[in-house]
Amino acid sequence: MDGNDDEIIHDNEIYKKKISSDEQTPFEMTTETLILMAIKRGLLLSDFELMTVGMITDFLIECVNDQEDADEDAAREATQFDIDQF
Repeated sequence: MDGNDDEIIHDNEIYKKKISSDEQTPFEMTTETLILMAIKRGLLLSDFELMTVGMITDFLIECVNDQEDADEDAAREATQFDIDQF
């Protein structure tokens, strides 16, 4: 299976579904995945004792939104159009 195919197993039959390059491959959100994502973004295991699953999820959503905002504000190389406008 190459990187553009996603196998779907249904009733012991395998189907392949083409995934476009802009479509994200779905994944299952498990407790382990949630904990791993939160730890990668700076939460400590002791924080889990004080937070609910909803609070952790909100934290992760805010981290993603902050990253997207930072990506939009990041410096980029000027194009000829930018130079002409200057």
